[in-house]
Amino acid sequence: RYSPPEARRNLRVLREAEEGLGKRMKRAVQEKKESKRWICPLLLLIYAVPFLSSDYVIFNMNMIGIAVVGAIGIDLLAGCAGQLSMGHAAFLAIGAYSYGVLTQTYHVGVIPGLVLSGLISAFIGLLVGIPSLRLKGLYLALATMGFVFIVEALIKHMQWMTRGVR
Repeated sequence: RYSPPEARRNLRVLREAEEGLGKRMKRAVQEKKESKRWICPLLLLIYAVPFLSSDYVIFNMNMIGIAVVGAIGIDLLAGCAGQLSMGHAAFLAIGAYSYGVLTQTYHVGVIPGLVLSGLISAFIGLLVGIPSLRLKGLYLALATMGFVFIVEALIKHMQWMTRGVR
C-alpha cells in the first residue's frame, strides 16, 4: 500500500509527465504546421512554370514527372512489399506507346487516352502478374526482366502498330 506522501509524490510525477507530454505535443503540432507552409508556394511555382518558361523547360519537367511516377512505383514495391521487380520500365513503355497510338492513330482525346492507356497497361500487368504470383526474390526479378526484354522486342518489331522506334 502507498502511504499518503508516496501517493502525493507519484501524483506529482504523473502531472509533470503529463505537462511535459502536452508541451511536446503542442511543439510537434506547431512544427507540423510550419513544415506545411512551403507546399502552397511550391504548387504555385509548379503551376506557373508552363506559362513562364520555354518548351525545353516544360519538356524536361514532363520527363522528370514520368521518372517520378516510375520511382514511386519501384519505391512502393521494393520499400513496402520487399519485392524486387524490373518490369516497371516495360509497363511505363506500354502505357506510353498505347497513349501515343490511341491519340495519334485513333484520334482519341487526351483524358480518354490517359484512362484507356492506363487500363491497357493494367490489363497487361494482370496478364503478367497472375503467372508471377508465386515468384519471390530473384525469380520475380528474372521474370520481370524477361518481360522487359519481350516488350522492348515487340516495340521494335511490331512497326505496324508502334511505328517502330524513332
